[in-house]
Amino acid sequence: MSTGVRRPPAVPSVGSVQRGYPSPPIRRPSRGRGAGPVRGSDRDRPARLRLALALPGALLATALALDAAAGSLTMPRALLWTGLAAALFAVLLPPRITAGGGRLAVRTLLRTRRVRIDHLVGARLVGGTDRRLVLRDDAGGRVEVDAAAVAESPFLRHELDAGARRSHTAGLLADPSAVCGPAAAADTAQARALFRASGLE
Repeated sequence: MSTGVRRPPAVPSVGSVQRGYPSPPIRRPSRGRGAGPVRGSDRDRPARLRLALALPGALLATALALDAAAGSLTMPRALLWTGLAAALFAVLLPPRITAGGGRLAVRTLLRTRRVRIDHLVGARLVGGTDRRLVLRDDAGGRVEVDAAAVAESPFLRHELDAGARRSHTAGLLADPSAVCGPAAAADTAQARALFRASGLE
């Protein structure tokens, strides 16, 4: 005689699962709405940005103070000094370099340039003291970045190194040494500095 109470379905034992019962699906954690590729930028840009602000600001303050002390400060002269300070800031403003999702972007006041770092067809170092890394992709994109800014950022080094190696493996980039060589040298230098600071060297 049934009591009207429903029994829960039986859970297969470990032995029954091994004999061919399907295992329950595994639900992986969601990345969340709006989650995208990990992105990073050159970490020393804030210091260079502060310098780009400090020098024009000091020039403007000094010029206005000297004009005021000499009694020659007028509105046209104040506007002139302000314009010169703004022009100096535009020259000194460092570009913003970001990487992520297989792309590298260089943003300045006037434009943004991008390349696919996993579709590179050209990579070379130019310049002497101020070395620049010139990158080109198979879609015609071209960027020129400060090699020192890349060397100082582990994230940018890793992204560029991985992208150059993928491009080389795909047969697009004949010589990745312009990217991979400096990246390896910077990693080695940082490792030695860490060992030296830890007293291991």
